Amino acid sequence: MLVVLMLACLHDGGEESGGTGGGPGFSVLAADIGGGALLSATDDGDGVLFSGGQIGGDEGILARYDGNSLCVERGVADRTLWWVNCDGQGEWYAVGEGGRVVHATPSGRSREDLPTTATLFGVYMDGDVVWAVGGSVTADGTVGEVWRRADGSWSQVLKDAPGAVFKVWAGWFVGDGVAYHLEDGVLVPVDAGGGHLLTVRGRAEDDVWAVGGLAMPQMVHWDGTSWSEVDTSALGQPLSGVWTAPGAPVAVAGNFGTVGVLQAGAWIQPTTPLTADHLHAAWGWGDELLFAGGNLFSTSEKHGVLLRYGTNTDPIPVTECGATARRARPEPVGEPLLLGLLGQAAAAAPAPASAGAPAGHVPAFSLLDPAGASVTERSLLGAPAVLNVWASWCAPCRAELPALDALSVRMRAEGFHFLAVSVDADSGPARGLASSLHLTLPLALDPMGSLVGQLAPAALPVTWVLDAQGGLRYRHDGALGAPDLAAIEAELRALGAEGA
Repeated sequence: MLVVLMLACLHDGGEESGGTGGGPGFSVLAADIGGGALLSATDDGDGVLFSGGQIGGDEGILARYDGNSLCVERGVADRTLWWVNCDGQGEWYAVGEGGRVVHATPSGRSREDLPTTATLFGVYMDGDVVWAVGGSVTADGTVGEVWRRADGSWSQVLKDAPGAVFKVWAGWFVGDGVAYHLEDGVLVPVDAGGGHLLTVRGRAEDDVWAVGGLAMPQMVHWDGTSWSEVDTSALGQPLSGVWTAPGAPVAVAGNFGTVGVLQAGAWIQPTTPLTADHLHAAWGWGDELLFAGGNLFSTSEKHGVLLRYGTNTDPIPVTECGATARRARPEPVGEPLLLGLLGQAAAAAPAPASAGAPAGHVPAFSLLDPAGASVTERSLLGAPAVLNVWASWCAPCRAELPALDALSVRMRAEGFHFLAVSVDADSGPARGLASSLHLTLPLALDPMGSLVGQLAPAALPVTWVLDAQGGLRYRHDGALGAPDLAAIEAELRALGAEGA
């Protein structure tokens, strides 16, 4: 694809809110796109092809954008399609939950599902070879796998990697604390700065970018010799998508509507977020940069959203693309993803971190702790308290638990209450994670969503601060960083002083 958004067209840093004075700006191209969140993008002939769906849902979707119109195709697969990659000539592969693989050619589509229960998060067409990467959640974290399609058949080339492998691009593989480079047909582990890297993309062999992060954004750059950290302090939220190409800037997408364009070492951003939804992918098309996402981790009805950076700021309607894709064989049963346990009661989109004072009161509940003892709402009454909701399969949850546990040790010694509620359907992974992290804060198990369904968090993890009567006084969405933990401690102490 010819990228005509040249560097000279972009401003030299600062913030842009939307196409004033003839210059480029950020705008909402389409919101409330039906069928689920948009998770990836790729060139497809004379347009951009997006894939997506909803976690634990029963269909994967595609969307197509050609600069003038946007349509959605439902029922492409029976599970969410996390990533799609096209050769630009009408052939593409889309991968997703439970080893799902959809292969499209100009003559039709077929299913090439892999014999794995893992979620496939990334796919990349490299000439005659196709790579698919993914992973599964265990009690000790995530494990990854890599598959290769050559000569018309798939084979597994990496199994039980020490972290999920999320994306692949031009011989680079990145993931949850792991990174590999393909050298003479062999995957060689490399040091890409560690961390939780979700996407990789580059302009050349010596100009490669990878993004991710848990509580904070992370971005690293390969210069042909080594990986180095890129300053992302202006962005504030973890990143999920990155795109660039020869002669083009670097565009990133992340949580709670985070978008950025890196130009001449400075970040261009909107003055205020244009959506509260998480953005999962960035892509360049014509004279626009596109940012795709949706409310994937919300418990409300799922939708997609598409933002853009360019001179055109007019939204466009969303239509249906036409007939749904045929399935090549009966639907296999894949690994269930457990976000459905959060219930169906949430009505609001995820709010930015440190969302402030929510209305309401902690409801009555009766749960069990990992030892089988009863835990009720009374354990949170009588003193200011912290209520945290998490799951073992939630990477940001796993990242924040040790620091939250350390805060609880100190504050419980002063009489404050803490309770961390797991929504895992199976208590085994939750118990295993608590044991491996040596957690001491009080835990409760909510496999049926009886408490969480009443509280209706928009996403995980989420933390509430309660007053001594159980009133919900403060909420934080997302992983807790050091400033967030300090704010929670300050809120607890302020509530304690009120009751003194």
